Amino acid sequence: MTTTTPAPVRIAQALHEATRHTGRLVSHSETQWASATFTGSQDTFTIRFDGEFARSGAALLCDQIEAADIEVPGGLVVEMTAKVCPYAHDHIDVVVTALMLSGGYA
Repeated sequence: MTTTTPAPVRIAQALHEATRHTGRLVSHSETQWASATFTGSQDTFTIRFDGEFARSGAALLCDQIEAADIEVPGGLVVEMTAKVCPYAHDHIDVVVTALMLSGGYA
């Protein structure tokens, strides 16, 4: 029996790899949507960077977002954006938003 990794899990894994395993996922939310022709979701991930390499890790993720090519079986990630949140004294959060089209039509 073959199992398929859910799209949000696959995206989170790809983001973790893009940070070279220096960031950690602290939150995820998903909003489903549908139009007359497409269905999909908008997923928001918050990735946290701690310690002395927080700034460089956050910068690396932001630089990698535009070049990210994330394969999601049965779907297509059509856009990804990253926003650095205001700095806290001990960590940096990067909020990544991914817009995905599902394989089916509405």
